[in-house]
Amino acid sequence: MDALRESVERDMARLNADQKVAFDALCGAVTSGAGGVFFLDGFGGSGKTFLINLVLAKIRCDGGIALSTASSGIAATLLDGGTTAHSRFKIPIDIDADSTCNIPAQSHLAELLRETQLIFWDEAPMQHRYTFEAVNRTLKDIRKDARPFGGVVFCFCGDFRQILPVVPRGTRGQIVSACIKRSPLWNEIQPLSLNINMRLLSPTMSPTQRQQQEEFANHILAIGEGRGTDNDVVQWPLERIIPDNTALVLRPLHREATPVYRVY
Repeated sequence: MDALRESVERDMARLNADQKVAFDALCGAVTSGAGGVFFLDGFGGSGKTFLINLVLAKIRCDGGIALSTASSGIAATLLDGGTTAHSRFKIPIDIDADSTCNIPAQSHLAELLRETQLIFWDEAPMQHRYTFEAVNRTLKDIRKDARPFGGVVFCFCGDFRQILPVVPRGTRGQIVSACIKRSPLWNEIQPLSLNINMRLLSPTMSPTQRQQQEEFANHILAIGEGRGTDNDVVQWPLERIIPDNTALVLRPLHREATPVYRVY
């Protein structure tokens, strides 16, 4: 507990303005006991993982229970005590609109969820909305509370510019319909946004490196937001992504003054 308090005191001083707003909102919701559902939105490099781990440490050093989950195993390893959401909530693999999680009411996991005050779910946009709705129904039943997610402060995290749910052989409309934004739960969600690129604030970075990183980040954001493309073709300088000593087969897709290549 002492180590957690020291880390909280140290890292709270490093929060930027956007992170401070999100930190206060989440911790305030836990302290008040009013519950609430949030979505922490931020592009890569905005400090989502740093903020999640700080909030987890704050709740835990105050004696509360906070759980961290993620849609993928790789993302879960970056969170303090993180597990995949499917493992934590026993979400069925084959899921539909009426599914619930396989958590017996008298199990140790059910007791843990009854005592939990805060839950994070990172990389949420890549999961089908039915998974969130199944967890919502299960927590309401286990905690005997009609509020969203049984009154637990629930915070989804992610970036909608990245991977959306995978619908096998699905159309564009079916993929969009599977997103969390199409779930009735979205009406209950309070957005929290991170808009400052923390990677550009490194004191060890030279002005030239900072400019290159900023150009790279802006180009990535433009692609994610549907800007900077021509007829659905994304052009990217090869020298920025391919090392000089890498042997690749490049085949031109278009015969233009500035060729566009596919890498095999």
